[in-house]
Amino acid sequence: MENKHINPLIMVVDDSPFQAHQLCQLLNKHGYLTVEAHSGEEALSLLAQEIPAIVFTDIMMPGMDGYQLCTAIRASGATEDIPVILLTSLSNPKDVLRAIECRADYFFSKPYNEEFLISRTADILRTLHLRQANTTNQEMVVVFNDNSYTIKPDLQRVIDLLISTYEASVMVNNELLQTQRKLSEQLLEVETALQRIKHLEGIIPICMYCKQIRDDKNSWHRIETYISEHSDAIFSHGVCPNCYGKVLDEYKAAIRQGAPA
Repeated sequence: MENKHINPLIMVVDDSPFQAHQLCQLLNKHGYLTVEAHSGEEALSLLAQEIPAIVFTDIMMPGMDGYQLCTAIRASGATEDIPVILLTSLSNPKDVLRAIECRADYFFSKPYNEEFLISRTADILRTLHLRQANTTNQEMVVVFNDNSYTIKPDLQRVIDLLISTYEASVMVNNELLQTQRKLSEQLLEVETALQRIKHLEGIIPICMYCKQIRDDKNSWHRIETYISEHSDAIFSHGVCPNCYGKVLDEYKAAIRQGAPA
């Protein structure tokens, strides 16, 4: 059964309705049609009705997981050539071997980078009609951490999978570098703030008459000048109630004595 949509139809399989809907909305925003399935079994039922251009599937799902779903897709002549993208955090080297074993095509890492995901989806669709499967009847067995993986050699898919794994790792590494830079900038801001605070710590000599402050070079400054130079404080001027009353009393006394106003 062929996909008759003008715009590519993409199936998103995730046991979390929220995450499935979120990814579908992202794809819809960029012009793709989408269909959701919330289990591997539901995905196979929908595939029997209509063939999408691509299947995105989460790996960790109750019942049929993403690897088993991919294996089932490859086992059917009607669906065996659909690109299958596994959604994963790539936290275990066994993810790659199990993906090769079930003949998946790509990894996309969580959380999604929108620009990267849309760009790679377009690349997958552009190369889909150029793919020439290179399969044989031979099988290989790979043992890793006491687990064996039976792999059917499919050079094109293995290359695609390894490239996408590398790209996903680079994306994660770049995000970690950005986070590290942000943390360094924040640390610098904290250190700068601490330095400013230290300038205002300890005993600060202040004149009891004019209220000027003496700095560490034995120079005297107005209090607002000193604090402005050692902090981010900005001053405005006003008159407190006590001073206002005092000035007002002096003004009234001057008027009573006949002094010019």
